[in-house]
Amino acid sequence: MEPESQPPSDRDPHLWKQAQARVGFKQHLRSYVAVNILVWAVYLVLTFGVDRRIGIFPWPLFMTIGWGFGLIAHYVRVYRTNDGHDAVEREYQRLQNQGR
Repeated sequence: MEPESQPPSDRDPHLWKQAQARVGFKQHLRSYVAVNILVWAVYLVLTFGVDRRIGIFPWPLFMTIGWGFGLIAHYVRVYRTNDGHDAVEREYQRLQNQGR
């Protein structure tokens, strides 16, 4: 993964960081799809082309499922969380209202 670069001076740093995270996820997704296509192609060639005994168990399934869990976690971190900014703001407002 590339190191995070500093945003240009005319950019919002929070949005810049979020954009970098989304680009990172999209790169992760492309890698997942490309590698899975390659591994499943090898499996199919070995199963139906070279030695039919190898194809008894779909061994690429372990990689597809395991890496898929990691990809889902990456998606949730990038697209479904907001680094706690809203939670901090809500907690701040709650504490401020208690003081009144």
